[in-house]
Amino acid sequence: MVDKVKYDKEVSISYMKSYERDWMMRNEGRSEGRTEECAESIKAFLSDLGTVPENISKQIDRETNLDTLRHWMKLAAKSDSIEEFMEKM
Repeated sequence: MVDKVKYDKEVSISYMKSYERDWMMRNEGRSEGRTEECAESIKAFLSDLGTVPENISKQIDRETNLDTLRHWMKLAAKSDSIEEFMEKM
C-alpha cells in the first residue's frame, strides 16, 4: 500500500506543491523578520540622538526593501543628529 501511494503521481505532485508552499512561507517569514529587526535597529540608533519624528518612524516601518533598510541603519549609526540622518536618507 505504501509503495502505491509513494508512486502515485497525484500524491507526489500534491506533496511537492505543499512542500514548496511551506518553503515559500518560511522564507517570507524570515524576510519579514529581518526587515522588522533592521527597522527597530534604525529607530534605536536614532533614539540615542533624540526624539524620532513620527513621520520618519512610519517611513522606516513601511520600508520593505532590506537593502534600503541596511543602508539607513549604517546612516543612523554614523549620523551625529536625526536631522543629518534625514538629509542623507
